[in-house]
Amino acid sequence: MQCLFKLDTLYRGLVVKRPSKTCKSPYVADVLIDGHDESIMAHAGALGCNGLCDASAIVLMTKLPEKKGAVCTYRIELAETTSGEIVGINPKLAEKIVEMGIMKSDSVKTYKREKTILNSRFDFVGIDSTDRHFVLEVKTVPLCVEEGVAFFPHGYRKKKGDPVSPRALKHLNDLIEISQGSDAEAIMCYVIQRGDADQFIPSDTDSIYKAKFYEAKEKNVTIKTVFVRWERDGSCFSQKIHNF
Repeated sequence: MQCLFKLDTLYRGLVVKRPSKTCKSPYVADVLIDGHDESIMAHAGALGCNGLCDASAIVLMTKLPEKKGAVCTYRIELAETTSGEIVGINPKLAEKIVEMGIMKSDSVKTYKREKTILNSRFDFVGIDSTDRHFVLEVKTVPLCVEEGVAFFPHGYRKKKGDPVSPRALKHLNDLIEISQGSDAEAIMCYVIQRGDADQFIPSDTDSIYKAKFYEAKEKNVTIKTVFVRWERDGSCFSQKIHNF
């Protein structure tokens, strides 16, 4: 397996409270670092992540550069499951994985980050090795619905019947339009950030997204899955990349 990259020095800790007692943003958690007596505030980009970033969770963090007025001094990157599996729970890691594992490979000639097309901002746009333009969106997948089977999306709904992630649904709609209305390859890429998963499915709990997922596949949107394994030292290894 190929090592894609390695995170900076990691600090292991216990989530004491999220949101923080001091800062009520859901993206900030109080974490007690191993060997310390007082908790620090850490950025928690994954929110609760089905318990992986809630109180009593074990997390691995990187230290943030010192910045005047900054609320958080650390950033939560990974989590340890009760079985000892290391899971990438910082959503931004998925973009880094795709950049190192796909964008910097021989299959891509050139690419740019964060470009708005139609109603969505997409993570990558570029030209592949066959001179075809592509538009690619990345989604992070940190959870399993059952042993070995990862799924997306998961989260909270404002009200019953709503999609879990309106933004993710919008990305699929726009990728369908790109695929049907241009010569560019439209790609939705799911990054499964845990080594104990070898399958991926759209979530059964969000029928709206699931239906749109299969509609996108039928309308020539490329559905790509990237499986990686994380180690406790912050090393990220590519396990497999294939089309759904």
